[in-house]
Amino acid sequence: MYLSVGSAVMSPMIFEKSLSMVRNCGKQIADCAIHVVDLQEKSWDWSKGEPPVDNPAYYLRFMKTFSRMGCNASYTCSDNHAFFVSLYRELDKRS
Repeated sequence: MYLSVGSAVMSPMIFEKSLSMVRNCGKQIADCAIHVVDLQEKSWDWSKGEPPVDNPAYYLRFMKTFSRMGCNASYTCSDNHAFFVSLYRELDKRS
């Protein structure tokens, strides 16, 4: 599981390079998941693949990059601060 929160430019490039390096060492990584949290409104279900060119979601470069890596990619539209506060509270309940 890779969680990308509010880093639409650097996060996909860093993860793509890391995944490529591991695969170049002969390691097979196929059962992985990426979850992206960003402010842009969700207009496409990325589990169905890439949207058609006439859909605005087609131009979400970071989601295209993540979806092409061979991992399950999902997306949540949320304010970063609100997301982390909610995540912390949920994890705190479980500890």
